Amino acid sequence: MAELDRRFVDDDVLVADTGYMAAWSGTLIEQKTPGRNMLRAAGSLGWAFPAALGAKLAVGEGRRVTCMVGDGGLGYHLTDMETALRLDLPVTTVVMNNAAFAFSYDVQRYLHDQSERLLAATDSLDLDFAAIARAFGAFGERVTDIADLGPALDRARDAGRPALIDVAVSKDATPPVGRYAAAGGREV
Repeated sequence: MAELDRRFVDDDVLVADTGYMAAWSGTLIEQKTPGRNMLRAAGSLGWAFPAALGAKLAVGEGRRVTCMVGDGGLGYHLTDMETALRLDLPVTTVVMNNAAFAFSYDVQRYLHDQSERLLAATDSLDLDFAAIARAFGAFGERVTDIADLGPALDRARDAGRPALIDVAVSKDATPPVGRYAAAGGREV
């Protein structure tokens, strides 16, 4: 979140998906100016990717739009990458890829006994979304080391076309959600 926050300027627009993407970005990314610079919803997993394309159409060429979505959410609307390319919408999408539906995983991890957990319902394959973006014709880069994230974000924004940064993250990171933070051993 710090790498993203350092790169946001006054009128950049951030569209964060529901669930943890909204929690992480809403908690850790500073709003630089007053106004509608961050959009999010409570519900409708996956809506952020097509919503970011709509936001880019609304704000026009002069403002940058970044989408923040998890791998589970992106799976719902990944084919809208074709729309982004066809309409020439240079939105940067950051996929926090933990190969899981993390919110559901954490419900099981923190609120249920180990014997009750259904990982088949929460875990998924570790897909390389950057390779998928490149197959569409967009800019795509996978990041597995935090030191590479900033430069990857810069390259994505300089690409001048739809771009996707696939960031490998741990599904065991404790989210900035009060009841899970307490369950995970952090002070609330």
